[in-house]
Amino acid sequence: MNIIEELYFFNKDELFFKKYYFLDKTKQNIEYFYKENQNDATNLNIALHPESLPIYHYEDDFIKKNHNISIIKHPRYIPYFEHKHAYFEILYVLDGQCDNTIFDTELLLKKGDFCLIAPHISHGVKNFDDNSIVINISVRESTFLDTFMNYIKDKDLLSIFFINHLFSKTKTKYLIFHTHGDSQILNYVLQMYEEHKQMDIYSDRIICSMFSILMSLLNRNYNKDITISQNNIIKNLPDFQIIDYLLKNYKHASLENISKEFHYTVPYCSKLIKETTGYSFSELLTKIRMQNGKNLLLNTRLSIEAISLNLGYKNPETFIRVFKKNYLITPHQFRKQANL
Repeated sequence: MNIIEELYFFNKDELFFKKYYFLDKTKQNIEYFYKENQNDATNLNIALHPESLPIYHYEDDFIKKNHNISIIKHPRYIPYFEHKHAYFEILYVLDGQCDNTIFDTELLLKKGDFCLIAPHISHGVKNFDDNSIVINISVRESTFLDTFMNYIKDKDLLSIFFINHLFSKTKTKYLIFHTHGDSQILNYVLQMYEEHKQMDIYSDRIICSMFSILMSLLNRNYNKDITISQNNIIKNLPDFQIIDYLLKNYKHASLENISKEFHYTVPYCSKLIKETTGYSFSELLTKIRMQNGKNLLLNTRLSIEAISLNLGYKNPETFIRVFKKNYLITPHQFRKQANL
């Protein structure tokens, strides 16, 4: 059985949910269904009480420890339930279509659509059709941010999505690339799916590399064929320029430096940052420093002292205090947990 045939094949869970979906749900039939399937307590609970499922999912709930990306087939006929999670989720419609509700917005995703959903955004999927195949790609937030930090300077819709997730209190909820069944995109997704099944010591690195290429292809080939949620998104050139300046100069950044760089008054710079992001200058600078601090803790062997100096803190005690205030653990504990 090749990978395509496998994806169309109904697994045990899908057969279970399909049977319940088409069941004439009289009291008697439900009782009989329960007795017939009482050995499958997990799926019974999902089918009969989808409202009891966890509303919030943490990264380690769906992504293996010490891995960055998970790729699975979304089960057909699984009951609809709204949820949110700490990671980025991508829904790729390999064939057919599905309904995706994000807050109060109902989206019909069609073959080839590549829907990127930001963390902490409430959503739910309806896929009640034999021939509709949907792939779920779950990506750790740190992995996504580390991989796509360079996209910020591009000033396109993907960078708008990315900037709003990082630096705006009013988040951009979703972004959809409409690829219309592009075979190149399909092949990358299938290769990632197959690599995830194999899961040896090299698989996660290979999947991350392929994911980076996949996103670059999407952005290059379909940056004019995108749907993005519209909610106070950062899209003006001055907004980009100031954030780009802060990303490059967070070590020594100040409102005075920004005002000189962009020929604005200090009060106007302060007002522009607040109106654009919802954060004060000091809050935004701290957010940028903390994000870079997390990346350095995860991806380098620099000492806490070296990282604090790199971020612009004069002593490590200040960095440790600010980090703990934001993440409720110390930098050392954060690094230790990531390496478990």
